[in-house]
Amino acid sequence: MSKEQSKFGRRYDEDFKCQAVEWIETQQRSIRDLSRERGVSEWSLARWCKQQAEGAAAGGPPAAATLEAEVARLRREVEVVSRQRDILSLNRAMFFLR
Repeated sequence: MSKEQSKFGRRYDEDFKCQAVEWIETQQRSIRDLSRERGVSEWSLARWCKQQAEGAAAGGPPAAATLEAEVARLRREVEVVSRQRDILSLNRAMFFLR
């Protein structure tokens, strides 16, 4: 998971925060529902949404950290999909060799 424990409580990485805000915005979900589903406090989710809205209102380009997090997330996703494809093609080849 994308959280680590500290003496003050859970810490979430920027990728997880951006993804949570995206879920709220794109899926039209309430903060309360997502809070219960993901185990994150409503206060944290509301703060992340507010921070992202303030950043978007500034009109500047997305923060470099946000872009780097998005690139890292996409690279992980490509890696997973590539592995799935390789496994399926291997299974297919073994099926036809029988």
